Amino acid sequence: MRQRAVALAQEQEVVRTRDLTNIGIPRCYLARMCNEGLLIKVGYGAYRAADQEATLKAGKDAIDTLASTYEALEAERVEATEKYDRSVAERSTFAHFRS
Repeated sequence: MRQRAVALAQEQEVVRTRDLTNIGIPRCYLARMCNEGLLIKVGYGAYRAADQEATLKAGKDAIDTLASTYEALEAERVEATEKYDRSVAERSTFAHFRS
């Protein structure tokens, strides 16, 4: 979908919201595409394609953000797994004393 929107914007230079919705692009995607650096809002209901360099930078920034988020989540997962394993080991130790 994004590719169709960008292609239309490149072809027509400036596209209206209606032009994009007519080809099946939901309006809610337009703000996302602007945030991702694919489209630039030039006026009320008017957009143009971002230049390729800006689009590549936005894509790289998005990948960097995802990578750092993944690393943080992975560290949290490892820490939670270790905590769980310690808890299980402690419980089995206490269970041994109760018997």
